[in-house]
Formats: sequence, C-alpha cells, structure tokens
Amino acid sequence: MLGEFNWRPRKVDAIFAAISKNQDVENIIGTHLLKSEVCYAGRGYCLALASFESVSARTFLIQYLDYYLQRSDLDFDQGSALGALAYLNPILGSDILSELIPAYNLWQQHRPHRSAAENVINNFEQQMASIATIREAVGL
Repeated sequence: MLGEFNWRPRKVDAIFAAISKNQDVENIIGTHLLKSEVCYAGRGYCLALASFESVSARTFLIQYLDYYLQRSDLDFDQGSALGALAYLNPILGSDILSELIPAYNLWQQHRPHRSAAENVINNFEQQMASIATIREAVGL
C-alpha cells in the first residue's frame, strides 16, 4: 500500500509498519517522508520511523527537518518529524534537538496555527504510547 498515490493506504500501511516494527519498509517510508508527495501521510511515516528506533530512521527525520524547517512556505509534517526525533533522542542519544527546536520555533512563527515544539513533542509521545498499547493488545 505504500506505493499507492493516495494518502489513505500509505498512512495505514505506515501505521501497520509502526505497530509491527516492520523495518523492511524503512527506506521506502523514509524516502516518502522526504519527498512529501501526498498530504496526511507524513504523521504515519514519522510514527513508523520512530518505532523502528534506528539510526537510519533518525537520519531520515533529520534530513526532513533540515530541509522543511527552512521552508516557511511549506506546512507539512514538521511537527510530527520533530516529535519523532524527540522520541528517538533518549533511545539513540543525540544532541540534535538543541539545534532543531529553535529552528522549529522560527518556522512555527510563520505558522501560528501550529503547536509549539513542546506540545508537538508531547502529542507525539502520546501517539507512540498508543502504538505500544496496540502492540501489547495484539501480542507483539
């Protein structure tokens, strides 16, 4: 479903990958995130990448934020990517958040309808807790 040019199957498949920690699709999901070809799928991609807990997932998120936080004209999945990176920070260890949170705050000034960094990080943490609950419920 990740190959469909429609956000619904892409998002569903990314969430299934997150629940099952199916790292076989990590490069596909990371590439889709970077391209941002369809709307609404990015949050699912970020959930999947965070669930993989890998250095390459972190690299995709950093690449995404390095580019899209410089684009005040684009309002995509910057918050989800920041939340995913913050989720991975204690798992993989990194100091990159100290650079990216100020960049997010600058980007967010052009998007006052978007939540502050602290809120997107907390929201993403809650979503990852839901993924963990689903994993536990299905015995994964």
